[in-house]
This record gives sequence, C-alpha cells and structure tokens, in this order.
Amino acid sequence: MDINKYQLETRKTNIMGNNLDYFMVALGGETGELLNHYKKIMRGDKDLTLSEIVKLRQELGGIAWYWARVLDTLGCEASECLQENLGILEDRIKRNVVKGDGNDR
Repeated sequence: MDINKYQLETRKTNIMGNNLDYFMVALGGETGELLNHYKKIMRGDKDLTLSEIVKLRQELGGIAWYWARVLDTLGCEASECLQENLGILEDRIKRNVVKGDGNDR
C-alpha cells in the first residue's frame, strides 16, 4: 500500500480534528500497548506465535494511524517524512556514524 494513500484514506476515521496534543499522547499510548504486549512475550507469559504476531501487527497499525494524524496536523505527507529520514540515515552511513547518540551525529 502507498503510504500517502494510507494517510489520506485514514483521515475518514478521524473524529478529533487537528488536535495535536491528543494525537501525540495517543501515539505514546499505542506505543506503550505494543511494548506491554511484547513484554509478556519476553518474560515467557506468551510465545511469539502467529496469533501473537497478528496482535503485535494490530498495535503497529494503531501506531501508524496516530502517526498519520500527527503528520496531518503538522501539514506533512508521510512519504516526505520517510524520505527525509532515509536521507538522514544515508548520510550517517556515509559519515560512519550510524552508532551513537542523538539526532545530530
């Protein structure tokens, strides 16, 4: 699926307008749900079965939805964000600074 098409199509389910605060907090909440689910796999409560992978994918879908809303609120297209990030990563490879701390390596 085209990432910009996803961003456009999922706008239909946005009932919160351009509420950046809400979308940022919800993005963190969805990320927490993903990590909490995976934590249970790490400690041995669950195995990483196909069923659990589906659940993790569903949480990742929620993260994608809120990420798209944050981008909408900021007036950005998803593909532009990803292309910019790819450029940053390629630059880090060229400068041999993939490892390290912070965004400004």
